[in-house]
Amino acid sequence: NNFQQSWAYSEILASIRSSTHEEVAIRSAGRLVGIASVRVRTLPLIGLGLAYVASGPLIQRGTDGDLDRLRLSLAGLRDEFVRKRGLVLRILTPIGDSSWNDNANKVMIEAGFSPSTGGREYRTMLLDLHRPLDEIRKSLAQKWRNCLNKSERQGLQIRWTSDVGAFEAFRSAHERFVASKGFEVDLDSGFYLDVRKQSTPDTGLELAFAERDGQVIAAHLGSYLGDTAVYLLGFTDDTALETNAAYLLQWTVIKRATEAGMKWYDLGGIDPEGNPGVYRFKVGLGGGGVRAAGPFEAAPGRLKHRLMQGI
Repeated sequence: NNFQQSWAYSEILASIRSSTHEEVAIRSAGRLVGIASVRVRTLPLIGLGLAYVASGPLIQRGTDGDLDRLRLSLAGLRDEFVRKRGLVLRILTPIGDSSWNDNANKVMIEAGFSPSTGGREYRTMLLDLHRPLDEIRKSLAQKWRNCLNKSERQGLQIRWTSDVGAFEAFRSAHERFVASKGFEVDLDSGFYLDVRKQSTPDTGLELAFAERDGQVIAAHLGSYLGDTAVYLLGFTDDTALETNAAYLLQWTVIKRATEAGMKWYDLGGIDPEGNPGVYRFKVGLGGGGVRAAGPFEAAPGRLKHRLMQGI
């Protein structure tokens, strides 16, 4: 599973992107090979439209035949949205290790898709959780591990919750944090509050609060679905900086994801040029830099393909 392919996430995002949302099952010879949440945006005055799959299609990955299932899923999506409906189909596949991403790129090109200039690529750091915790800890950068050691001596408590009220408190604190830092967030804490409100408690979204003397000083919002945990949003205050609370939060997330049997921890994207400080923090966790396959596009004709670029 994948949080970007969940019903609530897709439905709410479609509503703010002037799109509709469809849940699609792809079958071959009567057998389910993949599923996808598809956002469809139409521009009726000029007869154009875009179908977008973010972090999909979902297939059973890591087993024999996974690339064949990806091929069949792509063929089914292309048949429905490009051939039958005349839409441009844009796909950014789920992130995986370097081998999976490389193979997915090849499959997309073999399936007749071409690189898109209209969508965003996804770069991130991916931490391997297949290993024992002590091995993961040893792989942390020395400075990062020293900061974690310091944080563990500060008497901080970590509180986990998926309660809607906690998401409301997180939104208020995160909005103040963003305003103080002067940056913008595409999908902000209010968006994830709406997603949580329309989801069940087991939707995979969880908050981890770092507290000192009963006061929240830092927080981490993450997704815990399928084989990959994902960092979404977070904040720290001055006390958190003094106590290195962000380090303890990240380590606690790693432990939780590992104990849940997850294989990877996606650190939520990287921007080495635009945000070098956060990039260095994430590099210290010892993960590898990866790019998701895509975005790729297939179009019913060259004119429509060219007109939809940049949308």
